[in-house]
Amino acid sequence: MTDQYLSPTSLLDFEAGPIQRLVADHGWMTLSQADRIGAAYDFVRNEILFGYNSDDALPASRVLTDGYGQCNTKGTLLMALLRALGVAVPLSWLHHRQGGCSAGSCQNWFIRLPLPTSSTLGSKSIMPGSG
Repeated sequence: MTDQYLSPTSLLDFEAGPIQRLVADHGWMTLSQADRIGAAYDFVRNEILFGYNSDDALPASRVLTDGYGQCNTKGTLLMALLRALGVAVPLSWLHHRQGGCSAGSCQNWFIRLPLPTSSTLGSKSIMPGSG
Protein backbone atom coordinates (compact mmCIF):
# COMPACT_ATOMS: atom_id res chain seq x y z
CA MET A 1 0.00 0.00 0.00
CA THR A 2 1.36 3.40 -0.87
CA ASP A 3 1.03 6.73 0.88
CA GLN A 4 -1.56 7.83 -1.69
CA TYR A 5 -4.10 5.80 0.27
CA LEU A 6 -3.40 7.83 3.40
CA SER A 7 -3.32 11.26 1.77
CA PRO A 8 -6.12 13.82 1.86
CA THR A 9 -7.84 14.86 -1.36
CA SER A 10 -10.40 17.52 -2.16
CA LEU A 11 -13.18 15.05 -1.28
CA LEU A 12 -11.35 13.11 1.42
CA ASP A 13 -10.52 16.13 3.57
CA PHE A 14 -9.96 14.13 6.73
CA GLU A 15 -7.60 16.75 8.15
CA ALA A 16 -10.57 19.14 8.47
CA GLY A 17 -11.59 20.14 11.99
CA PRO A 18 -14.97 18.37 12.13
CA ILE A 19 -13.47 15.02 11.15
CA GLN A 20 -10.49 15.36 13.46
CA ARG A 21 -12.78 16.31 16.36
CA LEU A 22 -15.07 13.34 15.68
CA VAL A 23 -12.16 10.90 15.74
CA ALA A 24 -10.72 12.45 18.91
CA ASP A 25 -14.07 12.74 20.72
CA HIS A 26 -14.86 9.07 20.12
CA GLY A 27 -11.35 7.88 21.04
CA TRP A 28 -11.19 5.72 17.94
CA MET A 29 -7.39 5.90 17.63
CA THR A 30 -7.07 3.84 20.82
CA LEU A 31 -8.90 0.91 19.19
CA SER A 32 -7.41 -1.94 17.19
CA GLN A 33 -7.45 -1.47 13.44
CA ALA A 34 -10.40 -3.84 13.03
CA ASP A 35 -12.36 -1.99 15.71
CA ARG A 36 -11.50 1.41 14.15
CA ILE A 37 -12.92 0.19 10.84
CA GLY A 38 -16.03 -1.11 12.56
CA ALA A 39 -16.51 2.11 14.54
CA ALA A 40 -16.21 4.28 11.42
CA TYR A 41 -18.64 2.09 9.52
CA ASP A 42 -21.14 1.99 12.38
CA PHE A 43 -20.97 5.77 12.77
CA VAL A 44 -21.67 6.41 9.08
CA ARG A 45 -24.43 3.81 9.00
CA ASN A 46 -26.13 4.79 12.25
CA GLU A 47 -25.42 8.47 12.80
CA ILE A 48 -25.46 9.91 9.29
CA LEU A 49 -29.07 9.97 8.15
CA PHE A 50 -30.11 9.00 4.64
CA GLY A 51 -30.78 12.02 2.46
CA TYR A 52 -29.72 13.48 -0.85
CA ASN A 53 -26.95 16.04 -0.62
CA SER A 54 -26.76 19.07 -2.90
CA ASP A 55 -23.98 17.39 -4.90
CA ASP A 56 -22.18 14.04 -5.06
CA ALA A 57 -18.82 15.83 -5.07
CA LEU A 58 -19.01 17.24 -1.54
CA PRO A 59 -15.99 16.94 0.74
CA ALA A 60 -16.37 14.46 3.58
CA SER A 61 -16.31 17.22 6.20
CA ARG A 62 -19.37 18.79 4.59
CA VAL A 63 -21.23 15.46 4.61
CA LEU A 64 -20.39 15.10 8.31
CA THR A 65 -21.53 18.66 9.04
CA ASP A 66 -24.74 18.15 7.03
CA GLY A 67 -25.45 14.99 9.03
CA TYR A 68 -26.96 13.15 6.08
CA GLY A 69 -25.96 11.59 2.78
CA GLN A 70 -26.74 8.99 0.17
CA CYS A 71 -24.56 6.07 -0.92
CA ASN A 72 -21.94 8.17 -2.73
CA THR A 73 -21.53 10.83 -0.07
CA LYS A 74 -21.70 8.38 2.82
CA GLY A 75 -19.01 6.39 1.03
CA THR A 76 -16.88 9.53 0.77
CA LEU A 77 -17.26 10.15 4.49
CA LEU A 78 -16.43 6.54 5.35
CA MET A 79 -13.30 6.61 3.21
CA ALA A 80 -12.17 9.90 4.80
CA LEU A 81 -12.78 8.51 8.29
CA LEU A 82 -10.76 5.41 7.49
CA ARG A 83 -7.88 7.51 6.25
CA ALA A 84 -8.11 9.69 9.36
CA LEU A 85 -7.85 6.48 11.37
CA GLY A 86 -4.68 5.43 9.56
CA VAL A 87 -6.33 2.70 7.53
CA ALA A 88 -4.52 2.76 4.17
CA VAL A 89 -7.17 1.05 2.12
CA PRO A 90 -8.11 1.89 -1.45
CA LEU A 91 -11.87 1.46 -1.38
CA SER A 92 -13.14 -0.14 -4.54
CA TRP A 93 -16.71 0.59 -5.45
CA LEU A 94 -17.94 -2.61 -7.02
CA HIS A 95 -21.02 -2.36 -9.16
CA HIS A 96 -22.05 -5.99 -9.31
CA ARG A 97 -25.38 -5.56 -11.11
CA GLN A 98 -26.79 -3.09 -13.57
CA GLY A 99 -28.43 -0.11 -11.99
CA GLY A 100 -27.41 2.05 -9.13
CA CYS A 101 -29.20 3.91 -6.41
CA SER A 102 -32.94 3.59 -6.54
CA ALA A 103 -35.69 4.48 -4.10
CA GLY A 104 -33.14 5.77 -1.60
CA SER A 105 -31.18 2.54 -1.49
CA CYS A 106 -27.84 1.57 -2.98
CA GLN A 107 -28.19 -2.18 -2.86
CA ASN A 108 -26.15 -2.64 -6.02
CA TRP A 109 -23.06 -0.96 -4.57
CA PHE A 110 -20.75 -2.30 -1.92
CA ILE A 111 -17.28 -1.76 -0.56
CA ARG A 112 -14.87 -4.57 0.16
CA LEU A 113 -12.31 -3.78 2.84
CA PRO A 114 -9.38 -6.17 3.13
CA LEU A 115 -8.89 -6.56 6.87
CA PRO A 116 -5.91 -8.07 8.67
CA THR A 117 -6.08 -11.84 8.81
CA SER A 118 -5.76 -11.76 12.59
CA SER A 119 -8.92 -9.66 12.81
CA THR A 120 -11.98 -11.18 14.37
CA LEU A 121 -13.99 -9.51 11.61
CA GLY A 122 -12.24 -11.29 8.75
CA SER A 123 -13.09 -9.93 5.32
CA LYS A 124 -16.24 -7.87 5.46
CA SER A 125 -18.38 -6.32 2.77
CA ILE A 126 -20.20 -3.22 3.84
CA MET A 127 -22.78 -0.94 2.29
CA PRO A 128 -22.42 2.62 3.55
CA GLY A 129 -25.68 3.58 1.90
CA SER A 130 -27.64 1.02 3.86
CA GLY A 131 -28.97 1.99 7.18
